[in-house]
Amino acid sequence: MTTTSSPSAANRERIERLWSYLEADPGNINLLRDIAREGLQVSAPEDTLRAADRLRELKAASADVEAAALHALTKLSRTEEACSRAESAHKAWPEDEGVRLEFARALLNVRRFHDAAGMSSQDAFTDRSLAQMAGEIRLQALWHMGQLEVAADEGAELMRQWPENARILATCAAVFYDLGRSGEALQAAQRAYALSPTHAYAALPVLAGECLMQRDVEGALRLTQLAQWLRSDDGRVWLVSASANLMAGRTQEALDHLQKVLRIYPNHPGSHLLLTWVYITSRSLDEALPAAQRAIEANPTFAESHGTLAVIHALRGERDAAEKNIRRATLLDKNSFAARYAQSILEGNPPGRVDELFREVMRSFGR
Repeated sequence: MTTTSSPSAANRERIERLWSYLEADPGNINLLRDIAREGLQVSAPEDTLRAADRLRELKAASADVEAAALHALTKLSRTEEACSRAESAHKAWPEDEGVRLEFARALLNVRRFHDAAGMSSQDAFTDRSLAQMAGEIRLQALWHMGQLEVAADEGAELMRQWPENARILATCAAVFYDLGRSGEALQAAQRAYALSPTHAYAALPVLAGECLMQRDVEGALRLTQLAQWLRSDDGRVWLVSASANLMAGRTQEALDHLQKVLRIYPNHPGSHLLLTWVYITSRSLDEALPAAQRAIEANPTFAESHGTLAVIHALRGERDAAEKNIRRATLLDKNSFAARYAQSILEGNPPGRVDELFREVMRSFGR
């Protein structure tokens, strides 16, 4: 979700004055170009787009105005239209770096990550400010493509070149986190957040996850709420929010947030596993069992899913099934927390606190 701010009254008045001048001279190309630029500068994308469309009608389109129009379409969340128009603009001005940048941004927004990564290659930009923005786009594209090692290498260089860019730092934090490089992830996330919380979106789940590890549930919820204010369609954020609510004992909230995650990522093993733990904590074992089985189907090699299934069987008094799944879990990971917890149940040891239990399972997610 893209948010835009409204132009101030003074800026709105200036744009309206420019439009009034145009009424007296409707074919004034220079005036239309002024309006297009002004609209972009004062967060009035509708005016930029209107002026750019009028210039196209007059067959007076230019690369800089088309780049502004593409950015305006992105601001207005008209992503498919931006991508289609960017393709035409790139054909008309293949060497223009502004058009190329906005084409890359449009490709990223429609999830054509491979194309976005190619279009935002650093070699294609001589303008340093455009190269910096292209670096942000390429880094995000590589991350979404799962090319984590490449993203980490390029991201480290981007951080060296632009150490004050919160978006680059935040995306690097997410990449490092996915690679299991938690120390580097946390350091980059903290730097990004200190520079600009609203530009550090990709770092927010990393910071919230660290809060959970430190038992700061309310801190995690504050960070996820900020992330959800910026975007409402990110399953990673809903997953952390569900985890925080589970650790706080807010089972229904955790369940509601997990349903959102599973609508976005229906085959995400971690979401199915967390759902299993929601059911375990509420002793809804008949519902926990199929949830654990779905987690295993989504990723048969994750030890904690097998260990969690063992926990369910142990709680149900099904020793043979529990021991079978304990063996599977420990074959995959000899330090599986869930397997050890299942074994403690079989040995008659009382279960610990749910926040301690789930905190250990979350540590396993990050290994």
